[in-house]
Amino acid sequence: MFLWLAMIAVLIFLVASPMVRLVVSSFQEADTGRLTLANYVDAYGSLRHLQALFNSFELGIGVALLSGVFGVPIAWAISRTDMPAKSLVRLMVFGAFITPPYLGAISSILLAGPNSGWLNKAWMALSGADHGIVNVYSMTGLIVVVAAASFPYVFVFTNSALDLVSSEMEDAANILGAGTLRTTFGVTLPLVLPAIVGSLIVSFLEAIALFGAPAMIGLPARFQVVSTQLWQFFEYPVRVEEAAAYSIPLLLITILMFWLKRSLVGRKGYTAVTGTGGERRQIHLGAWAPGAG
Repeated sequence: MFLWLAMIAVLIFLVASPMVRLVVSSFQEADTGRLTLANYVDAYGSLRHLQALFNSFELGIGVALLSGVFGVPIAWAISRTDMPAKSLVRLMVFGAFITPPYLGAISSILLAGPNSGWLNKAWMALSGADHGIVNVYSMTGLIVVVAAASFPYVFVFTNSALDLVSSEMEDAANILGAGTLRTTFGVTLPLVLPAIVGSLIVSFLEAIALFGAPAMIGLPARFQVVSTQLWQFFEYPVRVEEAAAYSIPLLLITILMFWLKRSLVGRKGYTAVTGTGGERRQIHLGAWAPGAG
């Protein structure tokens, strides 16, 4: 009983207290502490601030979708096929997982910086062009950079879920005439849909909360996201209450994302009742395997 109460107290101190303080500060005047809506008027009365909020939505959605495109096929291939060099692929994915996003931003700038990145310099040397072909200083470049650091979330969630699902229902689908592609999209992936949706939500929230990569790529490209805009609220003169009001959408978005996950998958019975999990039959890639001749 004491341990249970202690855990609740710790959670209230670490999670609930800062959130309550954030909400209360967003409605307070800086000097008097009186309740006011002026902080919200100042925070959202600027077109620049609203554009930064929209940019964060665009970044989060783009990163979540691209992370799914990267992570789900790799997770499926490792868990469900006889793809060679699985250990190496898994190691490379985890390497991306432990690499800080701002280091990924630095490497991407060195690789795809306009006219000075290695890719652009190689292109100009080979083609004789006077400008490069890729530019990391853009929203598209930022989405790719952040997704390269976030897709391991999708991989880990999806791969772990796939490893717990046996091949019995996939075998049943094949017996009934379904091919590999139809079985994958009609049986395998729906079974792990909660894990996929959860990982996409984590990738989205990770993207909109990042500061380092958006600051290194977005600011030189002359566009803001919520995290970089919040940083500017703490330049002189410091506007803590306005920053609190501006950050409330991040809190609301987090709540909305988890509600959306529950609404999408909470009522669906994507559950395989197979006891210990059963065996997983691997798909033979044959000529599709890397190095197959």
